[in-house]
Amino acid sequence: ATLRIAPSKEFVLDDFPPGSIVGALNAINGHWDNGFLMTATDAEVITIPPGIFREIISTRHDVCHNLLCTMTSRLRQLYLRMTEYSYLDVKSRLYNALLRLSLPAPDNKEQRIISPPLIHAVLADHIGASRESVSREMSRLLQDAVIERGDDAIIIRQPRELLRRLSRVVSGQK
Repeated sequence: ATLRIAPSKEFVLDDFPPGSIVGALNAINGHWDNGFLMTATDAEVITIPPGIFREIISTRHDVCHNLLCTMTSRLRQLYLRMTEYSYLDVKSRLYNALLRLSLPAPDNKEQRIISPPLIHAVLADHIGASRESVSREMSRLLQDAVIERGDDAIIIRQPRELLRRLSRVVSGQK
């Protein structure tokens, strides 16, 4: 989900894996003016008319419960992201995003990867920062050998170092 602040300024709120439900709030409350869906890759989107959707969640308690659990989890994640945005500096938000967006490397359990690699502008949208500030910090991380950039992935060679840097900021040690 992307929050569009201005025509050229976007803030990525969340990424949805295959099979995710999006737009449920719009179908429930009928506010279609704030609905926006953009995919980064090819995707198949299945739409359910709002009336049928509301009928399903009012008659199928298991579906309604699963939807409530999903939406509660998303609200918690958004709360954490907004807290992060409010209290962490750009570097720390970048470290956090790199860790959050990465998966364990299949060939090295001490490393993490982001594949396909995200360009700096997209990372900037994820953390609400300028591309230039992300580029500067990514260059520092490359110099410090904390990350490595390949054609097919960003490799976080030292995830513990990112965590250490984050914990220093959170504890006020900078």
